Amino acid sequence: MKVGLKLTGACPACGAGGQGCGPWQGLKRRVVMRCTKCAKAIESELSLAAYLFVCLLSTTWGVLLFGVSVVALLTGAWLLAGGAALLLWATVLLPAQLLHGGRLKIYNPYAW
Repeated sequence: MKVGLKLTGACPACGAGGQGCGPWQGLKRRVVMRCTKCAKAIESELSLAAYLFVCLLSTTWGVLLFGVSVVALLTGAWLLAGGAALLLWATVLLPAQLLHGGRLKIYNPYAW
């Protein structure tokens, strides 16, 4: 049994694993990428509730931690700035990647 976080999914066309979006792409509602094996276009689209959750996380934690990072960099507190960047990744970018991880399907540009 594999234990760990599911940040990536399998391609629906060829079944190749490891298909996922980057941390900053995870903040978008719809992410389109190419499979690394078969080069087909695959997409991951969040539901409205999941996307609103990601928006809420990014606006609250993003603004707060940006302010902390600016103050820490101006005062020379490098450890605090690094901790703020790590906290931003753990509270905003990681949940966004986790939500996109299991929602892969073949891209259809004509679908709503």
